[in-house]
Amino acid sequence: MARPDPTIPDRTTTPERTVSDHTTTTTTTNTGGSSSMAFIVGALVIIVAVLAYFFFVSGDVDGTNDVNVTIEGSEAPAPAVDPAPAADPAPADAPAPTE
Repeated sequence: MARPDPTIPDRTTTPERTVSDHTTTTTTTNTGGSSSMAFIVGALVIIVAVLAYFFFVSGDVDGTNDVNVTIEGSEAPAPAVDPAPAADPAPADAPAPTE
């Protein structure tokens, strides 16, 4: 039998496998940004609370914009109101149908 071409791989044997060791290292560092973020969020909450207070009070903190309305009635009595007319009486019963 003729010898196979050396450039064509032999399919009857398994190829060699190359194994390499890979190591992945993940490092997490805390930069302390959360404390400054909490300070900024706290300041924003206080600013919004103060603005909401003035918005709902409408700027009248000392009560100088209070409005007092007094309505006084006249000495003349109110005119009498005519009573409503009586309702129409109910119609008489209709006679029973005959055959």
